[in-house]
Amino acid sequence: MKVLTDEEVVDLAKKWARFHRNPKTRARMDECLEGISKADQRRVYLCGQRVACGMDPKVIPAPASNQQKGKENDRSKDRKSRQSNESD
Repeated sequence: MKVLTDEEVVDLAKKWARFHRNPKTRARMDECLEGISKADQRRVYLCGQRVACGMDPKVIPAPASNQQKGKENDRSKDRKSRQSNESD
């Protein structure tokens, strides 16, 4: 599934905030979140809350893919093992 860019998140968040502003259209807020990943839904929702409150939009970073997370974990394990070997 494609990860949304920050601009796409802001656009959807503004649309979400417009629906939220009017009580008659609040039922349509979920339309903005259909067809995107759970992580992107969270990004749109959190940014939309800021926009709805009159704050500047702020987009949280996209989550790293599982493959990248695995590489980061391997690096941290390597550092820890090197540090423990150096201390011995």
